[in-house]
Amino acid sequence: MNIENMRAFLEISSGGSFQQAASNLHITQSAISARIQNLEQRLNRKLYIRKRSGVELTDAGYRFLRHAQNCVQSWE
Repeated sequence: MNIENMRAFLEISSGGSFQQAASNLHITQSAISARIQNLEQRLNRKLYIRKRSGVELTDAGYRFLRHAQNCVQSWE
């Protein structure tokens, strides 16, 4: 699993916004979207519910959150 995809996931989860995550990671919003789409396809689960006011984690997203945190922390 790609560590950069997990970093994007964590950044979105902490800020609640794809746009803010893209800004914080210094990449485009479309790159963030592609990273999350890649994760969702790999996990065969939706990780976020997209709303006008931002995003919200799905149940699968909450379950993946701890795993992603552990992986990124270990990598660093």
